[in-house]
Amino acid sequence: MDWDEIFVSSANFIQSIHCDITPLKLEYVLGLARALIRHSSKALRNASLLAQDFKQIEIFPSSNLVNLIASLEILKSEIPENSQNLKIHRAFNRKILIAWNQSLHLDLEWLSLSEREVNALRDYFYVNELMIRCKEAAMQVSPQTWSAIEARILTVSHQASNNYYLTQSMKLFFSYAHKDEPLRDQLANHLSLLKRQNIITDWCDRDITAGTEWADAIDHNLDTANIILLLISSDFLASDYCYDKEMTRALERHHQGTARVIPIILRPCDWHSAPFGKLQALPKDAKPVTQWDDRDKAFTNIAQGIRKAVVELKQRNSSTTPTQSEASSSQPANVTMNFYGPVHGAAGTVQGDQNIHPSNKE
Repeated sequence: MDWDEIFVSSANFIQSIHCDITPLKLEYVLGLARALIRHSSKALRNASLLAQDFKQIEIFPSSNLVNLIASLEILKSEIPENSQNLKIHRAFNRKILIAWNQSLHLDLEWLSLSEREVNALRDYFYVNELMIRCKEAAMQVSPQTWSAIEARILTVSHQASNNYYLTQSMKLFFSYAHKDEPLRDQLANHLSLLKRQNIITDWCDRDITAGTEWADAIDHNLDTANIILLLISSDFLASDYCYDKEMTRALERHHQGTARVIPIILRPCDWHSAPFGKLQALPKDAKPVTQWDDRDKAFTNIAQGIRKAVVELKQRNSSTTPTQSEASSSQPANVTMNFYGPVHGAAGTVQGDQNIHPSNKE
């Protein structure tokens, strides 16, 4: 995650709100962003200066910035010497981040953002800054003129909405037994081009960073994935965590229309009567990967099937997303639109008629 860009966007946004205050110094913002790789004394100084600026701006009414400033002041007595090892400095800088997170009522796990989420946050700051600039410009024209301008600039065209959905990458979640990790890694390699083309991003439990609550990380990524891959084998079916937790939640989201579940048959097993048994599986004809003479051909077939599913989902998202006027006039309240429902023959669709720890995924 590129903290520099996030904090720069935040700084620009804040400056646009209160341009009459002392301008935020870019080095203060970047000092906090680089807290884990800079001298601890500098990181603490920059964090304290940024806290003072936030307090002066007063745009976070629920945050206790007075306590934050006091907490950072107390940390001055704990600053490690520059000669001490990197581990000690990282532990100290983590205290700085924790103090900030507690003040802003944030969970550290929330800051473990994917590339797609970082881009969305950057866009959010940019859009807010543009809206503020528009409001400032509106002061120079009559209320009637501004109303006419505002009515036009805040309306997103249907074509623009379509283009947005067609260009957004989709997030894949791997649900698998750890004994199948070598096969999962091979599949991930075959999906590399989809990632390079920004068609997908992917996540698995091996992406959980040290010190992170594993259950929260898995739940968060499982609940935010667009496509969930169930990597099926006898070990997957035997895993309480894979079967009872991840698969159950994945199928809930599939039936709600908020995600697409695609079974990937890795090894021969009795899976057809499982809850996902009626979903179109990959590779072709649901032939287990390990039974292909050339496994690269099997994984290529899977990658092509996933690519096709992503394209269909994007087209469906763009075609079922109403314009602003349509949404306000015709969309009933509290209706969940099914963006991930079945497309005939696509992977993860129906075939015609037809307190657990992740260590238990072994």
